[in-house]
Amino acid sequence: MLVINRGYMDFEYATNICLRVGAFLGITLFVFFGIKVGIVYGGLVGAMTAASMLGHAIAGELLARVIVAGGMLMGVLAVGSLMTVLGAIAGASFDAFVLAPVAKLRAARLASANK
Repeated sequence: MLVINRGYMDFEYATNICLRVGAFLGITLFVFFGIKVGIVYGGLVGAMTAASMLGHAIAGELLARVIVAGGMLMGVLAVGSLMTVLGAIAGASFDAFVLAPVAKLRAARLASANK
């Protein structure tokens, strides 16, 4: 809900709402699509790291498993952060390019109608 204050929109409030909605949508997309991607690429990086540190025969060592699990965790965190920030940027740009010009036009119409 946009706040109308004396004929013009409170831009700080609207930007904050759009930013939060965009970040929420980014997190939602991450939950449905990004977790798998983060686990796969993080596991790949973890396996490559473990193979380079311990040699290519990393069959069942505990240290290798810990390194791969850490890679998976880092991949999930990286993809989650990226999708959250991109969602927030999308929400803020939606506010800047769509809602702000509409609010300025409404404020101008209200000012001209009140004259």
